[in-house]
Amino acid sequence: MVGKPLTAASIQYKDVRKVVEKLLAEGWTLRKEGHGARLYCPCEGGCTTIPVAGTPRNEGNLAKRITKMAQRCPLPPDGPNRSLTGLSRE
Repeated sequence: MVGKPLTAASIQYKDVRKVVEKLLAEGWTLRKEGHGARLYCPCEGGCTTIPVAGTPRNEGNLAKRITKMAQRCPLPPDGPNRSLTGLSRE
């Protein structure tokens, strides 16, 4: 993981903040990455990472996409949908 840890309060869009708050309560980690942030799942080996845009075109669609991607966790180690960026978390 790279970047400094963030809280849900750092997300300025209401719909996205609600989803991020829920995921943080479930053990996910939010870290600064470029202009936005990235969510890391709490699974051993980090099977899923989710980018959170700093300035999304449509905040409702971003919130839905984050929710949908979070539902994929946990994935089996050999799952084809497993995030390649989440395999080497430390």
